[in-house]
Amino acid sequence: MADNKERYENHLPDNLQMLNAFVKLAELEDPILEEEAQAKENLTRDQWIETATRRGLERRAKMLALEEVDTDTEELREMVFLYSKSRCPYTKKSVQKWLDETCGSGMVAMLIQESTYQASFILELEAKALEKELKQKLREILPANIQMEVTLRYNTYGRLTPYTHGALRQRNLTYGNIKTEVL
Repeated sequence: MADNKERYENHLPDNLQMLNAFVKLAELEDPILEEEAQAKENLTRDQWIETATRRGLERRAKMLALEEVDTDTEELREMVFLYSKSRCPYTKKSVQKWLDETCGSGMVAMLIQESTYQASFILELEAKALEKELKQKLREILPANIQMEVTLRYNTYGRLTPYTHGALRQRNLTYGNIKTEVL
């Protein structure tokens, strides 16, 4: 079979006789080209926080002067996202927009009393994991003369009315933890 192949190759034009050399060259270059394609894809993904790789997120965290954290990629993504969204807003509308982008629409209620320079933020239980970061970023965003309070909106009787005692027992909810668990 190999003899037939060589015999046919001898009858090929000169430019096609070098085909085997190009095939071998392609086999050698394939891993290099795949590596380059992966690097290009990673660079493209690293342009946006939502799709960034771990390396891209660490690079952004370093540029934003965030503390070095040994967390998983998704927690680092959340920290970088929160920090990058914390522009210095000065209006109620821009603060509410920032809260909606950061925590999700409707997850934080904002109450501002201009006469006493107080701002209260009530965080839904679904977003209670963001409470610490939210307090820190709000302190950086809000003017220094405004007193700030961030609290959780606990479950009340009105939220529990659709559930029976049996349904709550199946969820392993007790009197002590029923107010802080997401229903």
